[in-house]
Amino acid sequence: GAAELAGGDAPLRRPAAAGAVGNVTPHQRASRPAALAAVVAARAAGERTPLFLTTAKETRYAWYARLPGAAEHPWAGVVRGEAPGDLAVDTAVALADTATATWPRFASTAHKDARAPQNLHPIAGLERALRHYLGDATVLYRSLRRAAAA
Repeated sequence: GAAELAGGDAPLRRPAAAGAVGNVTPHQRASRPAALAAVVAARAAGERTPLFLTTAKETRYAWYARLPGAAEHPWAGVVRGEAPGDLAVDTAVALADTATATWPRFASTAHKDARAPQNLHPIAGLERALRHYLGDATVLYRSLRRAAAA
């Protein structure tokens, strides 16, 4: 059967769960072929680039996809997807297709999130919950300043 699609808001690390896909929003030039820039710029919302292999630290399949939203510059709304490099090519392609089709449903909007559309709703919700558990940032900062001064 098909693996359940899991995801993460960071480069994919091994060992990854079966069906895991990384969702990366910061774009490092070293992780992509230079010729890919024009291909990425030509993608419409909901489209992805062909898969390519990246071997920066670990071998992974990677692709770029554009999320819906205003295209203010060629890389606006672009995220990089990653899947484990030890998958069969057809499995990696199927994961890329599923992730690319799913991400637009969870894309944030500019009036709710300054990092829209790349900061997906589930990630934003997790960040809110974690900030809540940390407590008042002012109190935390004050405590850290006192500890550093002591």
